[in-house]
This record gives sequence, C-alpha cells and structure tokens, in this order.
Amino acid sequence: MLTGQICGEPVLPESPPRNYVTPGSATYSQLIYQLRGVDSEGRPIRDVMPPDQPLPDVEIDAVARWIDSGATCE
Repeated sequence: MLTGQICGEPVLPESPPRNYVTPGSATYSQLIYQLRGVDSEGRPIRDVMPPDQPLPDVEIDAVARWIDSGATCE
C-alpha cells in the first residue's frame, strides 16, 4: 500500500491520503527521498530505505519512472 490504496480499487474523494507514493509524481513521493537519503532540498534524512545499503541510482531511477508513469499495479 505504498500509494495508500489497494491495487485496482478506485480513488474516491473520501479515500485516505497517499502514503509514500504520489502516483504520477516522483517529485512529491516520500519514497524517492527515502531511497536517495536526502530531502527535497538535498539535506540528509534519517529515515533512509533500505537502511543497510543504498540502492544503486539505476534502481532508484526505475522506481521514479514507475511512480511518474502512474505507479500501476502491473
């Protein structure tokens, strides 16, 4: 539930706010900042994912593309 909803269910006005991913916008998705280890201004953050070893940039870029394309379940 990275997007705050179950895959395949419609987003309704009363739906809860999104969690870590804003479909269609990697820029506004907390997950990208956690994967990169910096906030939107480039400052280091404490809540980094994964905590043991950073993902390679190519994998973070793949996640960002998935988010930008709508973060679909497929």
